[in-house]
Amino acid sequence: MLRLTYTVITVVLRGDNLEKGIGSFTLVSGIIGIVAFFCFFFSGQIGLNHIEKIICSFIMFAFGFMCVFSNCAKTADDLKAKKKMWISFVVFLILYTVILFDFTLIDDTIGRDISNIFSLEPSRLKEYVKSNTNFIPFKTVKLFISAYRSETLSVSAIVENIVGNFFVMMPFALFMPCVFKRINSKLRFFIFCFITVVLIELLQFVFLTGSTDIDDLILNVAGGMTAYLILQISAVKEIISRFTFGLFGGEQG
Repeated sequence: MLRLTYTVITVVLRGDNLEKGIGSFTLVSGIIGIVAFFCFFFSGQIGLNHIEKIICSFIMFAFGFMCVFSNCAKTADDLKAKKKMWISFVVFLILYTVILFDFTLIDDTIGRDISNIFSLEPSRLKEYVKSNTNFIPFKTVKLFISAYRSETLSVSAIVENIVGNFFVMMPFALFMPCVFKRINSKLRFFIFCFITVVLIELLQFVFLTGSTDIDDLILNVAGGMTAYLILQISAVKEIISRFTFGLFGGEQG
């Protein structure tokens, strides 16, 4: 199946020369992914806003995967192709973890600033607890919905704060089972999501940045588990397994 996909791609790209065609596809995809990588990590210097950073991260992973897939598809040895894919997913996992912590702790385009800890004062801590913490489930979600209905909040704010929080842990549903086979169970993945989000919320509290909100925990974990359960559907699992050379849903080679 994957060899057929490889052939179709190369024919579309360069019908007269399959090897050059797939080579060009791999090179172009890699270049685009690398450019997106540098745009993201030097966003401050080139003046990107939060949404543009999200777009850059999406392009980075999309074209990065296409580069890896096309490179693996032309590898004659399936075990070597699977090993290359595993190494790539390790890189993807590390990159996404860095991006997650950037968005939640460092990104000044949405008011994140970990330097707050160096100017910690009792009054500032008190103000943070009063304005930026919530331990009542769905209180923040209800506030956002009410503000939207009263037209005091834009749709983009709803998407960023509610939908964004729901989607943020979803990539881990693919990355973690591919890299760590022992986490490929509902309970273990739930524990991973829960601990990761709690850690982020605690770090936000320690650095007095962002907000420490139980609704974030609920939405993050719910989104991650939703993605995990979708990926465990037999038909979906089979498709993902084919495009990862058996890495997802199979035994690690």
